[in-house]
Amino acid sequence: MAQVAKSAAQQEHEQKLEDLRAVSATPGGRRFLRMLLDLTGYYGNTHADTDRHTAFLNGRRSVGIDLQVYLDEADPLIMLRLIQEAQETKNHERRKRSDRSHDDD
Repeated sequence: MAQVAKSAAQQEHEQKLEDLRAVSATPGGRRFLRMLLDLTGYYGNTHADTDRHTAFLNGRRSVGIDLQVYLDEADPLIMLRLIQEAQETKNHERRKRSDRSHDDD
């Protein structure tokens, strides 16, 4: 009986990983994952003025950490790709702003 339950749990875990691989295989899926990580404050500081606010930020960030662990297990290169694409987007936006400011001259 325990072996069957473990097998079902393992199948569910593998399905989660496969779902993450499918989501991360598309540009829109990767944008969505970056948005989720941003919403959790994954990259930010969790120190705040009050203990309650710090606890809230730490709880929110822990969701991002859990997501990152799943992403790493699904494919160790996903996080690297998310970071690279985020940087490319920032660079593209900077170039567009720079081009517009030169057009105003």
